[in-house]
Amino acid sequence: MNISFKGYKKDEDVRYALSADEFLIEVRDRSTKENRIHRKCVTLEKRVNVEQSQVKFLYDVICIQLMKQDKNESWNDFGFDISNFNKPQPGVDMKSNFITIEKPAEPEPEE
Repeated sequence: MNISFKGYKKDEDVRYALSADEFLIEVRDRSTKENRIHRKCVTLEKRVNVEQSQVKFLYDVICIQLMKQDKNESWNDFGFDISNFNKPQPGVDMKSNFITIEKPAEPEPEE
């Protein structure tokens, strides 16, 4: 999915979060005096491989590449709109530039 957006600052104006089941992106529109926020939050039709999926911030375009968990499945739709992104449990794969999740504590090796 590509989102055309002119004049955004990739370090300040874009926030995203991606889990295996949900995707959120917010972009601040500085072209209006109100600094309007454009938001897309969806629960995904099929599960994605978070590690291989990417969000790229290019000049005037935001490119979202979602890699399917099961390569044999086909997608008819991106997903359904939801109001909030659900933060996954610790230890579940997630990518984000503003949300952090705690890594599960690793057991100490026994001697």
